[in-house]
Amino acid sequence: MKIHFPLKNRRQNRWGAFLPATYLFLVIFGVYIFTPGLPSSISFFFVRPIVAVGYFVSSSLSFVGRILLPGALEREHTLLEKQAAQVRELKFENEAVRSENSALRGLLSIEKNSETVRAGILTRPPRTPFDVFTLDAGLSDGVRAGSRVLYAHSALLGDVVEIGKAVSKVELLSSPGKITDAIVESRGSAIELTGRGGGNFIAVLPQDFDIEVDDVIVTPGKQGYVVARVAAVVSNPTDSLKRVLLTSPVNIQEVRFVDIVLPLE
Repeated sequence: MKIHFPLKNRRQNRWGAFLPATYLFLVIFGVYIFTPGLPSSISFFFVRPIVAVGYFVSSSLSFVGRILLPGALEREHTLLEKQAAQVRELKFENEAVRSENSALRGLLSIEKNSETVRAGILTRPPRTPFDVFTLDAGLSDGVRAGSRVLYAHSALLGDVVEIGKAVSKVELLSSPGKITDAIVESRGSAIELTGRGGGNFIAVLPQDFDIEVDDVIVTPGKQGYVVARVAAVVSNPTDSLKRVLLTSPVNIQEVRFVDIVLPLE
């Protein structure tokens, strides 16, 4: 003979199982909160499952939100790209500081027969041809054709190619087609850069040439002025050569002042 229990009793049975569990949880939580002297191992044993469940629920909701909210994945991807760029910039700044220290040490010895003059930039691209500056210093300031132009005494930007009484024209190293001999600072390997304009360079190297993104490129010699930073390495395993894309150590659109090296006569 079948016995049918009333629905009310079934509900009471479910509540009867749930209430003791709730009561036990509240007791454990109260003991943990109001008993500072409770041994950490015991409290950790009881509280850890609760924390784990809460973390799982929070992570799951966050993941679902990133999927469902319009544009959430794109925004997160953009944020990660910005953070990666900041890390690269910090690494480059560290390399630049080391190069500047080296250059300053060189100034104490190798540049005893030279001095510098500060000059402001009057015009720059796009008001001038690609990668050409016009400076407010000229013959009257001691500037000569071929004088090197530096930024912050550590980065070599270019050379004076034309000069007047109070102005001078500087062709940057990144000027299209301009060839610059340099070395990879961390390895001492020689490299030839070709200007592409807009503060950019390119180098074509053997496939097995050791070079990486964010490597700092400097001039040969004791001073080691910073010339460029590796931005990308384009390589195809089936080719014997690879292309290395580089950028100027400073944003040429934001530079306001430069230093011109003047040989003493």
